[in-house]
Amino acid sequence: MIRKSKVGVVILNYRDAATTERLCRKISSYDAIDHIVIVDNQSPDHSYEVLSRLHSEKVDVIQSDRNGGYSYGNNYGAQYLMDQYQIDLLYIANPDVDFEEVFIVKTAELILSGRAQAAGGVMLMPDGKSGLDGTKINRYADDLLDCTLVLKHLVGKKQKSVYLGMEIIDTEFLYGSLFGINTTAFREIGGFDESVFLYCEERILGKKLMDRGYRLAIDTSASYIHRHAVSVERSVKKNEQIKILYQSRKHYYQKYERLSKFKQYMLDIGMGYGRLVRRLIYIFV
Repeated sequence: MIRKSKVGVVILNYRDAATTERLCRKISSYDAIDHIVIVDNQSPDHSYEVLSRLHSEKVDVIQSDRNGGYSYGNNYGAQYLMDQYQIDLLYIANPDVDFEEVFIVKTAELILSGRAQAAGGVMLMPDGKSGLDGTKINRYADDLLDCTLVLKHLVGKKQKSVYLGMEIIDTEFLYGSLFGINTTAFREIGGFDESVFLYCEERILGKKLMDRGYRLAIDTSASYIHRHAVSVERSVKKNEQIKILYQSRKHYYQKYERLSKFKQYMLDIGMGYGRLVRRLIYIFV
């Protein structure tokens, strides 16, 4: 509990019980966290049975009624925490992250002070390098260029990476691997968009928050390590990852940006090209 506010954490598991268990055992000792819920997203292995042994006064282990992807599973866990424990601050944590209690304390203070309604820190890769590339949501031109393999590196968007420091900076999105949000704001925007199975969750959540006048911020004095895409790599093949990514981007532009038919047509062509080229690369490389 922080400032008499209840803090809850959702850890979404899919076929990665060992990683999920390691994170849960570490953060369950944090005084700043009141409740943790592990949501097994209908793993086809024995993850749910393995993780159920972690159940305690502070940790609940539940299973979603279907595997609806990142958004559905995290909404499922968030709703559970809000209904069962009336938490005030919600944290979403991927199983493959590593963070200390100070991360929760600092980002929670940022939210409770009213400076932002959702907050995160600096994401570091296992080698210690910053994994946060900019604070702006990709624009249409950025995603169109990203469909290519060469042009995106030559003329793609250039943003400054976010490094460890002592400042608070505004951002348009927070990486979904670890962040906190005021539950009032989370409820008001309807949580994550369950129409996307994977990818683009961060930009959609950021867009929904900003459209409601809410602010997102990064405390650059707080950091965490992300062993990127451990669960995704284990469960989704590369070709399928690209397909899902493009489907999610298309949904974002159709629902939240309302692209003209011409721009949508150009994006469809770009995505078709991108999938074809990458499919050939994955075959021969």
